[in-house]
Amino acid sequence: MIGARAVIRSHTVIYDGNIIGDDFHTGHGALIREDNHIGNMVSIGSHSVIEHHVQIGDRVRIHANTFIPERSVLEPECWIGPCVTFTNARYPNAPNTKDKLEGVSSSARLKLAQAQSCCQGGYASAAAPWLAPARSSRAMCRRSLS
Repeated sequence: MIGARAVIRSHTVIYDGNIIGDDFHTGHGALIREDNHIGNMVSIGSHSVIEHHVQIGDRVRIHANTFIPERSVLEPECWIGPCVTFTNARYPNAPNTKDKLEGVSSSARLKLAQAQSCCQGGYASAAAPWLAPARSSRAMCRRSLS
């Protein structure tokens, strides 16, 4: 279900089972997998990938070439810069990686600059002073206490 006044640009793919609010915008070639809840006034940039079971709050801006893995939560008014990658696998090549996937959670009004990454099971906070580009995910994310 897609709300009113959506602008979905060419080559964007939106899987069935999403609930998307009003005033939704995508860039060209965005991919939005199934069973996501996306709020009102959300913008997802060109060539970004939103995996399944993601929750995105109202007024979130996700810039181009960004990857949001399954089970992540982006609180309202987050701003995710271009080429930001969230990961949900702490040890990608481990034999039991699929059993230990854990999405990333953000605080409201989080701002991440371009080419940053945030680690599996991390909790990104708007109060953290890490807006410089290309910093390590270990310095920027900490495990959620909730």
